[in-house]
Amino acid sequence: MPTQTCVNHYLTATKKNLWSLQEHFIVKQLLITFILVLSIYLFELMRNYFEVGSDFVEQVGMSSIFIENAAVNNAAQCKTLAVASSTRYNDEIVRLEQEAIHCTANVGFVRKLNVMAKRVFDIVASTALLLFLSPFLLIICILIKIESPGHPIFAQVRWGLDRKKINVYKFRTMFSNVCDAVGTIQTVSGDKRVTRIGKILRKSSIDELPQLFNVLKGDMSLVGPRCHPIGMLAAGILYEDLIPSYHVRHSMLPGITGLAQANGYRGPTISQDFAAKRIENDLKYIVEFNFILDLQIIFLTVVREAFGGRGS
Repeated sequence: MPTQTCVNHYLTATKKNLWSLQEHFIVKQLLITFILVLSIYLFELMRNYFEVGSDFVEQVGMSSIFIENAAVNNAAQCKTLAVASSTRYNDEIVRLEQEAIHCTANVGFVRKLNVMAKRVFDIVASTALLLFLSPFLLIICILIKIESPGHPIFAQVRWGLDRKKINVYKFRTMFSNVCDAVGTIQTVSGDKRVTRIGKILRKSSIDELPQLFNVLKGDMSLVGPRCHPIGMLAAGILYEDLIPSYHVRHSMLPGITGLAQANGYRGPTISQDFAAKRIENDLKYIVEFNFILDLQIIFLTVVREAFGGRGS
């Protein structure tokens, strides 16, 4: 009996060891497969990117064509605005406008490297976040559908690179029958159009998460001048009328977050000064752009959202 017991223990231990080895083997194979698939996917993305990469970089540089035309047409108006106004920001915006035009018109080797690093990071980060957050995004869609009828995600036409019109995705935070399809009517405190779940999503900026699809597509970046709806108002005035050099900010891909948001210039633009400071920060980002700055903006945005986000 003792011998039989020993044999049984030995066989049981052997089976466990074999099963453990098999489990490790399966896990390793899955990891290797995942890495290979991810590598192939990234390789294809990079190959496609480098095939059109020169076009992308040229877009960043050639975007100055429409900017220069706009600048020529608006130069006198900008200078008049700066002289007539008693506020400092107009002079600063005029200065930053000229510097931004120069930066986008003269794309050097270092800036090209930063643009490529930015795009690679956008692809990797947006893919990883979409995979990781997919269960959470699904739950949000269900909660939106439960509270009010209508599609949980909607697309809104906004300004993209070089003033191209793009469809930007967001979680629906309003009742379907009163949604602002064009985005020109900004929300205010106690806005009756906003649903209960919508208030939470807007306050925490979670409603912006579907824009990760825009980032993956290449319509947007994680960091850049915020993507404005066409015809957006600032204190009741069209941005183009308030800031003649407004469209200079569209010489770079729009971002989910930006320097203005990292510096606290977010929320409804009920003040002209506040709206102008946003544009000033957007132009400053274009002038000072580098990949490290993007990482700093992402970090500051996360910190701000963690300690009291107030929507965009």
